[in-house]
Amino acid sequence: MSSVIPFSESESYDPSNSVSPLITEDVEIRGDLAFGTQLEFNGRFEGCITSEGYLVIGEAALVKGNITAGSAVIAGKIQGEITVADKIHLKAEAVIHGDIKASTVTIEDGAYVSGKIVTAPTERSEVDFSNIFMRILSKK
Repeated sequence: MSSVIPFSESESYDPSNSVSPLITEDVEIRGDLAFGTQLEFNGRFEGCITSEGYLVIGEAALVKGNITAGSAVIAGKIQGEITVADKIHLKAEAVIHGDIKASTVTIEDGAYVSGKIVTAPTERSEVDFSNIFMRILSKK
């Protein structure tokens, strides 16, 4: 059973309504961080963040390291790979230097990504490109 807390594409993140544990702007952490269900992070961090839960990287956050989460909303600055099992939503303020892997990716206008974005394979993505020029090749 997954502990992912789903969010809708229309859901807007409002830190004043946050009910998750909060790491504020004045906190600096080096090392590895693991949590169970949900976390809002607004501080400075270097290391790995790991969870099957819901992660919010706030607008003030600076993260250098890899992130693995169940679902995520990103508004801060990240240097590292991000792997999300379900949905990731990049807010307009987000700056990402690294690859993103997720089932679903939503990117607001203004978000910056320097890296690859890979979504989970689906039936639509399984295409046979080996014989795409069958008519051209048959005329030779």
